[in-house]
Amino acid sequence: MIISRYFVWFIVYSFLGWCFETVYCTATQRQWANRGFLYGPICPIYGCGAVSISIIIELSDFRHAPDLKVWQVFLISMVGSAIMEYLTSWVLEKWFHAYWWDYSDLPLNVNGRICLPASLLFGCAGVFIVFKLYPLISSHTTSIPPLAIEGISLGLMAVFAADFT
Repeated sequence: MIISRYFVWFIVYSFLGWCFETVYCTATQRQWANRGFLYGPICPIYGCGAVSISIIIELSDFRHAPDLKVWQVFLISMVGSAIMEYLTSWVLEKWFHAYWWDYSDLPLNVNGRICLPASLLFGCAGVFIVFKLYPLISSHTTSIPPLAIEGISLGLMAVFAADFT
C-alpha cells in the first residue's frame, strides 16, 4: 500500500513538474515546448525529487519538528536537486546520446548540467513542497481507501510503463 501511494505521488509530482516546465519554456521560447523525454505529460525527475522529499518528511516525522527552519529545507532541497539533476543529465546523455537541458549560457554552471539559478529555484520548490504541496497531496491520498489506491497505482503504472517503453 505504501509503495502504491508513493507511486501515485510520483505521477502527480511528475505531472506538476511537467506543467511547470512546459509553461515556463513555452513562455520563454514563445512557442510550444513539450518538456521531458517521454510522450506523456510527465517529467520523472520532478517526481523523483518530490517523492524523495516526501519520504524524508514521513520517515523522520520532519513536518512536526518545532525547530524546522525554511532555510534548512531550502538548502537541503537546493543541494539534493543539484546532485539529482547532474546525475540525471549524465545518465540521459549516456543512455540516449542527447541533452534535455543545457545551462552552459547561465552563470555558475557545471558542465552545462546544473547551474546556480536553477538550483536556487529548486530550493524554493523544495520549500513549497514541504510546507504546502506535500500536506495537500498526503491528506488527499490518505483519504482514498487502500484497495482504490492500489488500483489507481496499477493503472498509472501501466500507462507509465507503456510510455517509458
